[in-house]
Amino acid sequence: MGIFTKKADDFPFQKGTPESVGIKTEEMIAFYERLADYQIPMHSVLISRHDTLVTESYYAPFAQNTRQRMFSVTKSLVGLAIGILEGQGLCKRTDHIVDYFPEYVAEIPKNADGTFVGKYSYLQELTIEQMLTMRTCHAKTTYVHDAEDDWVRTFFVTEPSHKPGTVFNYDTSSSHVLCALVVKLTGKPMFSWMREQLLDEIGWSKEAKVLSNAYGQEIGGSGLCATPRDLMRLMNVLRQNGMVHGRQVIPKDYVEAAISKQVETDYKMDTIEERQGYGYQLWRTRYDGYCFYGMGGQYAVHYPAQDLLLVTTADTQGCKNSGQFIFEAFYETILRPMMARKNVETLPEANKEEYKRMQGVEHGRMLLLPKGNTTSPILTKVNKVRYVMEENSFGYRWVSIEIDGITGCMDYENQDGVGSLPFSMGENEVIQFPKYKIMAASSAAWVDRNTLEIRVQLMDDQIGNVILALHFSGDDLVVQMRKFEETLLKEFNTIITGHKE
Repeated sequence: MGIFTKKADDFPFQKGTPESVGIKTEEMIAFYERLADYQIPMHSVLISRHDTLVTESYYAPFAQNTRQRMFSVTKSLVGLAIGILEGQGLCKRTDHIVDYFPEYVAEIPKNADGTFVGKYSYLQELTIEQMLTMRTCHAKTTYVHDAEDDWVRTFFVTEPSHKPGTVFNYDTSSSHVLCALVVKLTGKPMFSWMREQLLDEIGWSKEAKVLSNAYGQEIGGSGLCATPRDLMRLMNVLRQNGMVHGRQVIPKDYVEAAISKQVETDYKMDTIEERQGYGYQLWRTRYDGYCFYGMGGQYAVHYPAQDLLLVTTADTQGCKNSGQFIFEAFYETILRPMMARKNVETLPEANKEEYKRMQGVEHGRMLLLPKGNTTSPILTKVNKVRYVMEENSFGYRWVSIEIDGITGCMDYENQDGVGSLPFSMGENEVIQFPKYKIMAASSAAWVDRNTLEIRVQLMDDQIGNVILALHFSGDDLVVQMRKFEETLLKEFNTIITGHKE
């Protein structure tokens, strides 16, 4: 079934009109329009108040049952796993992390009395709670994403930079170690154990998973792949103070601490939302919200004063500050108008025309397309022409394009062999990305008379995008490639020049 999951029937939110929970339909439409104005590459939007889902939209070819990478939302899942472990008496937040990993402690240099040498002594002080709040002894993540070594080991053998429990630094290796702690204490993969404890009971999609690194460890800081509805289900557990079907799965005091501001982030982070503080692997937001916060626009936010829940998925990589624009659009069109009305519970229903317009907006979303024309006067001169490339670092030997109506492809040969990148003019075509076999949406447009832009948006367990600009000038071709993805597609991040064969 791939990235498409089976639809669950036990979604805990009933569908209702915006007015039934105090939101105007016109405000909901304005929210979607604002996102479009900001040109944010959205994948999905879900909004609920109380137990009512008032909008659910997917940007084609994404759909309700499309699984995608959620990045740092993984941290929040790991943080909740630690809460469940503490509730079962398997660990305490005040425990020192080194006590659980003697196999790595053996490698740390020590004094004659057994204490750690120099700055390594900070590791002995480090507690689970300090790791949950990103107040570790490391100034940055200790491992490299594409390295094949033991990421957990790097956390212990890398010399600390400062005393723990003091300042906030976003240390993804800390979350990875906490994930490994869950594995160590339960004897099971973290995600499998969380399915048993919580996720299956609340209806998570069967195809949801956490990716593993080359060393075979679950990627505890960013490996979660799930659906938007999965995120809404999980946030609903926090909304219910850790209760599931009348059972206290996550201790209430742990939930209260997790969603509260435990550490200041204003002095460290860049965007206004990221400067509102941090809890236990959860971010704080303006207007007293708390948030699962994944790179690229993977958000699930609860605003308790309004009992309002927002879930989005997107790919804002390469679009500076677009994640913040999602929040701004929501505040301007939905939250602040609600607050101005004193958070009233209901409003008079909109007319049928307004609801019909809303349905059109909800169901008519699609991934962003390059802006331009579907053809160019120069197409007849460059179509099916092979351009021999000058020497370059990725071994591109030749490039050509072939366009027939709205169907096209860019053919090439590089150090990995011959490849073909399909696309459609003016619309998205679902393809398998060459070499990597990653599902993607591919589209193209002539952004000016001489320049063809191809935009490829990854839809698989790797979320990212590749933008190629092919500029034709006489007998010459310059191809500028930009990729926005953490570890793959390096050969699509270059500029190459070629000449007609």
